[in-house]
Amino acid sequence: MRILIVILSFVNTSLFSNECENGFIEINNYCYFEQDIQVLNQFIFNSNLSINPTSLGEQVWDNGRLLSLCYSMYEIDGCLQSIPLSGSIPENIYLLDELVDLRLLGNDLFGNIPEGIGQLVNLEYLDLSYNNLFGSLPNTFGNLSNLTDLYISNNSLNGNLNIICELVKLENFYAFSNQFIGSLSSCFANLENIEVLILKDNLLTNEIPSSITTLSKLGYLDISNNEIVSLPSSINEMVSLNYLYLNNNSITNIPYDICDLNIDWTYPSISSIRNNYLCENDYYPDCLSSYLGDQICDWYLIGDTDLNNQVNINDIILLIETIILDLSLNEFEYIVSDVYKDSSINILDVINIVHIIFDS
Repeated sequence: MRILIVILSFVNTSLFSNECENGFIEINNYCYFEQDIQVLNQFIFNSNLSINPTSLGEQVWDNGRLLSLCYSMYEIDGCLQSIPLSGSIPENIYLLDELVDLRLLGNDLFGNIPEGIGQLVNLEYLDLSYNNLFGSLPNTFGNLSNLTDLYISNNSLNGNLNIICELVKLENFYAFSNQFIGSLSSCFANLENIEVLILKDNLLTNEIPSSITTLSKLGYLDISNNEIVSLPSSINEMVSLNYLYLNNNSITNIPYDICDLNIDWTYPSISSIRNNYLCENDYYPDCLSSYLGDQICDWYLIGDTDLNNQVNINDIILLIETIILDLSLNEFEYIVSDVYKDSSINILDVINIVHIIFDS
């Protein structure tokens, strides 16, 4: 019969033994797997703490093996701590090869996620969010084949997300507020069990691949605050999608079939499409017409004539002509004149512009 051992901050109920087996170590008359204790001690050393290793956060043990570790600065699952972990994640974390649940959110951990984390093949739940981790996801991440919940938000992680495609059991993936780049790969279609996908506040670009529409269980998708330019025309095939956030991207058109989705566009808490480049009726379906919010391209129509994000004389001319004068650009350009015909702004150009404004 297996004996489940739960170690809380106020009780220690590990398996008692007068003599520990080889590979186990005795602490306060209880036996623990020595390699598990080594990793806990490394966390304690890196964080400059002075505590017993079995008192580090909330722990679950089974027959002397560590199954779960929770050490959080947030009130979650009853494991709120008073002093954050610091330093790096121990390189020897791979020794916790029976670990199923690891929650280290809201600490001061920094550095790269160690390659050894990919050896925790029994891991089902991993939360490293709200730390100071950086670098790309390790190549070994794809070995976490039993992972169902992955939370890595609010760090400074970068690189692409392609390795995530190998986590085929993944149900919840939170990676917002990082620095992930590039396009979402078509391999995201491998995540057939995904239900929640939150990638907002990154540097993702280009279009959302059409393969993502095969994710029949996906109910919550947030890709806001990126540089996404378009959506797949088959987005209406996402039958479970109830929450969709597209705001603050560079989207110029929306598939008309998006209206087939089971989304109530009247509630910003459920959906949002504001701050894109949807300026004319041809660029969005009727179901969104009342819920577009502010769109960026209205300002482009007034200001940046060559869309290069640089101010030149023609930009100034167009801006003044639009706001003050009832003249076409050609007429106003003739009146104000780019003195040296170089599209740059010099003092004579400014003098002419000031005269025109006051004379008008």
